Amino acid sequence: MVSIKNIATEIVDLNIAKLDKAIDKHSVSLSEGHDLMWIGNSCLSCNGNKDKVLPVANIISNGWIGALAREMERLSYKELGYYNSLIINRCQANTDMQPHQHNEPTVTPYSDIAIVIFGGKSKLSILSKDYKAVYSTRVSDRQAFVMTGTQRNRTWFQNEYYYELSKSKDIRFSLIFRNSPFCKED
Repeated sequence: MVSIKNIATEIVDLNIAKLDKAIDKHSVSLSEGHDLMWIGNSCLSCNGNKDKVLPVANIISNGWIGALAREMERLSYKELGYYNSLIINRCQANTDMQPHQHNEPTVTPYSDIAIVIFGGKSKLSILSKDYKAVYSTRVSDRQAFVMTGTQRNRTWFQNEYYYELSKSKDIRFSLIFRNSPFCKED
């Protein structure tokens, strides 16, 4: 089984120019479940390569967010000439996606949630599919808290600001949950 460390290293080391040739190499299975997909360079809201989404790996479901985020944060980004953008196809919320005690969960099966992880502070921001942040926490918390109804950061991530952040050097990589065409409703 491929470890979080290995897949994070593969993702960070992946050169955009070699992406097409690396499809087979990076199509490894961590476990049955969710597809980890690469959408290339630049931000999610204005990415010009959305039609070139490529499968990279299946990723384990329990605690993958914090583990992957911390591992990627640990790796050196000095050689990167781009920012990492990933898409996670996800059939349903996992057990590690628990809401904050003062808020209601917004992740339900077949819903889209974007996640942005920033540099040195390891800040994890959970955004709705229209890129408006609904909650922020720390990667070191080991949990990804997904919220709705809270006013905290409600207007912090408008599309324009998210685009500006995507061009900045502060952004490390982005994750977004999307409906998988292979998911079937019960």
